[in-house]
Formats: sequence, structure tokens, C-alpha cells
Amino acid sequence: EAIKILRGAFGGAPPRPARGFDTLGVSTRLMARSTVPNAQVADVTRFFFSKRGLIAERAPLASRIEAPSTDKDAAMPVHPGAAAYLDSDEETFFDKYSDFFYIGAMLLSVAGSGLAALASSITANKRARIEDSIERLLEILKAARAATTFAALDALEDETDGILHHALATAPGAGDPNRLSALALALEQTRLAIGEQRRKLLALPHDGMLPAYAGAMRQDSHRTQA
Repeated sequence: EAIKILRGAFGGAPPRPARGFDTLGVSTRLMARSTVPNAQVADVTRFFFSKRGLIAERAPLASRIEAPSTDKDAAMPVHPGAAAYLDSDEETFFDKYSDFFYIGAMLLSVAGSGLAALASSITANKRARIEDSIERLLEILKAARAATTFAALDALEDETDGILHHALATAPGAGDPNRLSALALALEQTRLAIGEQRRKLLALPHDGMLPAYAGAMRQDSHRTQA
């Protein structure tokens, strides 16, 4: 291709050449496949133009690096990545990954809704279990006041302890202080009823005692002696 040699291009005194002239030249071009990602080509192009001065310290011809024509009708097409850098039309980080951000936001929204629904369901189940425990404690309270044997009271007390242990494992995530207060009150009243009925059975005289009471007292007496 036609090139122009400027006066003094080769240095010297007097300068060589003494005046500029036109001649033929051969250019060296850096080529890339069209399949190479735009970002990589843009990075290489940026490196050569931003470091041109440093490269020229070792290879003086680097100072003559020129940008290729980015016109669409150029004889040799320019890679889109290089053209984007040369035309200051590079994609920003957000431009490159905007689709991922959008899809990620949608997925996070869906996941968040799902987790919220799951948490709400778990909390609702815990509240329902607390309500069931309260209902059962009221039944135990009623049964304790009507119990006629120590064995029955022991069974009711064991079940109350089981409800207490289950409530302690469930309550931290229930999140409703009213239900927890009702559960605590039901537990307290049930224990009081069991204790009161146990004192009544202990206070009954041996003579004239109902068979069930007498049997229970004899069993307790045998256990004590053993």
C-alpha cells in the first residue's frame, strides 16, 4: 500500500531523508477469528494502544501502531471487540451481565417468596401444635380432678411432662406471646390440679375408702416397704 516517508524519519544530521516522499509499504496486522469473544479482543486492543510508548522502547516500530478503519465498507473488517474499543462503545459491566442480574433478581424474588411461604407454614404448624397442647392440657386437668388412683395421676403427670418438653422445643419459633402465655397457664393449672388431687387421695382414711383408693394405697405401701 502507498505510504509516506516523512523528512528525517531515519534520523541523522543532516536529516534523512532530506524531504518527505511517497513510496510502497507493507503493513503488519494483528488478526483474530470472529469467534474470539469481544471482551478479549477489546482488552488486547486496549493494551497495545495504552502501552504503545512502553512497547516502542524495545520495538521502535510500535510507535507507528495505528488504529484500523472501523468503517463498515473497509477493505478488511475490524473485529467487533476492537471496533467497540476504538469507537468508545464498549459495554459496561452492567451491560454485559444485565440479563444475569435480571434473571438473578427474578430467581431471588421467587426463592424469597417460597422461603417466606415455607416459614409462614412452619410457624402456623407450630402455633397449631401449641393450641393442640393447650386443649390436651385442659382435658388432663379435668381428668386429674376426677382421678381415683395414684397410678392415673402418675400417668397424667407423665403426659404433662411430655407436653412441656414438646412445648419447649416448639415455642421459640412460634412467635405468638398470647399462645405461649396460655400454654404456660394451662401447664401451671394442670400441675396444680394433679397435686391437689394427689393430696386429697393421701388425706382419705383407710377405713371406708373406696376400693380403687384402697387398692392404690396398698400398692403404694408395698412399694414403700420394698
